[in-house]
Amino acid sequence: ICRAWWLHPKIAPLNVFLTSPPLPPPSVLKELRGEDDVEEEMEELRQEHLAESSQKNMTLWKLLCFRSLRWHVFTVVILTAGSRFMQTHAILIFAEQSYKTVGLSAKAVGRLPLAGSLIVQLMLLTTICIVDSLGRRFLLLSGFLMCSISTVALVFTFQINSRSLALISIVLIIIFLMGFVTGPASILSVIIGELFLQSSRASAFVISGLISWGIHFFSALLFLLTKSYLGTYYLLLYWPFMIFAFIYIFWV
Repeated sequence: ICRAWWLHPKIAPLNVFLTSPPLPPPSVLKELRGEDDVEEEMEELRQEHLAESSQKNMTLWKLLCFRSLRWHVFTVVILTAGSRFMQTHAILIFAEQSYKTVGLSAKAVGRLPLAGSLIVQLMLLTTICIVDSLGRRFLLLSGFLMCSISTVALVFTFQINSRSLALISIVLIIIFLMGFVTGPASILSVIIGELFLQSSRASAFVISGLISWGIHFFSALLFLLTKSYLGTYYLLLYWPFMIFAFIYIFWV
């Protein structure tokens, strides 16, 4: 996305307030905010600066060994694993049988990804509008709960070759996508950004990325090896991880 040069802010964000000696930090913040009462925000910046000084040169290994951030790292591991074990791709693969049972043409089936993308975009816009009023915790809990319930229901509706149950399966898939998008898919990166300061944030995202890609590789390999034996019951292999993530969020 190209932006005109006049749309760029004249003042850089947080780092300018703490690292730019020529301009006094209060006047910089006043110019940026357009108001005179910035003492409360300045105090928050000073406290964050002190916290950052204790986490200088934070690497991945240092973050794993940093005692005060262990629960933060554990939270990232739980949330990332719980969201990646939702098996969105496997559900969409199993859903093809429901499309055939309903009697959708090949042309209509080809348009389903467009409908799915529209649902995802609408749910993302909804999340943006309600995230501050409902809170991150509520969206994560509701997302994991919707995905957990719909996954179990889909396992059994996929088993029966019935037109009515095929329609129910499609509705459950939509509910699953709504829960996934409004919960883990959109909130996880926000949680990581809020749990860690700037010095350790990059390492936290590396941990989340390693877990995410590792689970993707493992689950794809397991899907290919067990699909012919387990069928749709394959989805139940990862259901306990979603429930554990839900319980962890609920109690923590």
